[in-house]
Amino acid sequence: MSLERGMLSNGLVTTHLPTSKPANILVVDDEFGTRASLGTVLALAGHHVVFAKDGDEALNLFDQDPAKFRIIITDHQMFRVSGLDLVRSLRKKGFTGSVVLLTAYAGTAEKDEYRKLEVTAIMEKPFDTAELRQWIESLA
Repeated sequence: MSLERGMLSNGLVTTHLPTSKPANILVVDDEFGTRASLGTVLALAGHHVVFAKDGDEALNLFDQDPAKFRIIITDHQMFRVSGLDLVRSLRKKGFTGSVVLLTAYAGTAEKDEYRKLEVTAIMEKPFDTAELRQWIESLA
């Protein structure tokens, strides 16, 4: 395994060891900045990342190739299709992979609904990149 260096958009240089098990990850968030941050963290860890700006786009990507993604990271509050509705639809369509929820807005009742849908992790925004990376490494 080789040591890799990368430059983040803020000019900071990072050094890391890529993951030994790269995963195909779908990132679903309506905020460009969040998608960009997640993409940087996950790509530097050696994962293959695909982005969707909302739940509708995520469902279309899933329908094109249901076996493609091992992990889906989604925001809770999005227009048209919420994170909760997205996870419900994905589970109905047979997605058995891991789901990580990132949220600044989910209440206790909604978090309970996510747990019933076997969401792997619920992380509050703003998220800690080291914690996120640990979760993803444990799932990959």
